[in-house]
Amino acid sequence: VAATLSHADELVGLISALLFDYQTQPDGIFGLREVPAGAVSRTVVDRVAPIPRKVPLLVADALIALRAALEHALFAEVELRDGLLNEKAARLVEMPAAESRDKFDEWVTKRARNGPPSLRAGSELVARIERLQPFNRKDAENHPLKLLTLHTNHA
Repeated sequence: VAATLSHADELVGLISALLFDYQTQPDGIFGLREVPAGAVSRTVVDRVAPIPRKVPLLVADALIALRAALEHALFAEVELRDGLLNEKAARLVEMPAAESRDKFDEWVTKRARNGPPSLRAGSELVARIERLQPFNRKDAENHPLKLLTLHTNHA
């Protein structure tokens, strides 16, 4: 988890350096031009410097690293509670980002048979995970876990 978070931090540093160079370029990010319009003039955007192509790629990598850190932390917690997992159980260890109670209940149900005991219905760990879910907020679409999942799935 620490190594993954360190990697995410390094990526954010690279993004910051790229954006600093982008924002401080000699000609600026935007070019404006005055356009006569009768007795007045309008200011129009003449040019926009393209954002460095590497920025969205690095942002995606950083977000994926942050999501991986969540998954690694959960996996470590599950192994601490349940011991070494077999391959089937290990594949079922993931952090959900449920927008509804029904979706969360589906996630729990999928772990009932082959999942680790600590990720089965009624466990303390499942209760903790449930409290972190987007459906617990009025603005579930803006929940950090929901946004992280949305962005990493898109990336």
